[in-house]
Amino acid sequence: MAEKIYTPELCEKIIEMFEDGSSITQVCARKLKVHRDTYYEWKNLHPDFKRAAETGEQVSQAHWEDIGRDGIVGDLEKFAGSSWQFVMKNRFRDSFSDQQPVSVNDTLIEKLLEKL
Repeated sequence: MAEKIYTPELCEKIIEMFEDGSSITQVCARKLKVHRDTYYEWKNLHPDFKRAAETGEQVSQAHWEDIGRDGIVGDLEKFAGSSWQFVMKNRFRDSFSDQQPVSVNDTLIEKLLEKL
């Protein structure tokens, strides 16, 4: 895959590239025609692109949430709720994970280390 050079115009286009629910990999491989590492490099180097890309990623998630809502209320024939749930938990972990982040404070760690 030939690497494309970043242009500010990509900020205007990137959000639309996610509207169909595409993943980052799909956007990179099929629409931008760049390696996923290039996408992340552009996000690190260009704040405007980062903001637009993250908005696009949210648009993709919203697309999948719409599918779930439509399926749950019965507007989709042949909706597979468990498959949808699997996709959401794996693609959108920050929003759909069953696991809660664990926080341990330094005092607790110190007390545990004293007992060792």
